[in-house]
Amino acid sequence: ELVNPRFVNRNPRNLERMSLAMKDRGWETVWPSKACWHRLCVQRSQHHISAHVEHVPSGEVVVSASTQEWAVKRHLYCTRDVMASESVGRVLAQRCLESGVQHVHFRAVPWSYRAERVRERVYGD
Repeated sequence: ELVNPRFVNRNPRNLERMSLAMKDRGWETVWPSKACWHRLCVQRSQHHISAHVEHVPSGEVVVSASTQEWAVKRHLYCTRDVMASESVGRVLAQRCLESGVQHVHFRAVPWSYRAERVRERVYGD
């Protein structure tokens, strides 16, 4: 099969999807670590739980899910309990797979995720 010698791949994340792109290692003392392509961020407010996956080098949000969305909220009794957290995790995982994100890095601050509803999805307790 012949490929045009002047072919230019316009997908900027193609090397990441093939696991060939270089990760920015940085200094060992830098926290949070930037040796990844996608990072998971979980926010918990008084009434809702939301999570998003961001592209580390550019800092833009790739996919997100929240209990504020009507499609998620209508299936929940409460938008801030363990089941809400699990539902947001499942929706976010499905959206990640649909968008082509297969590897996500999560580095939690141990003292910031004491609540059972966040530990359920993050640590798998």
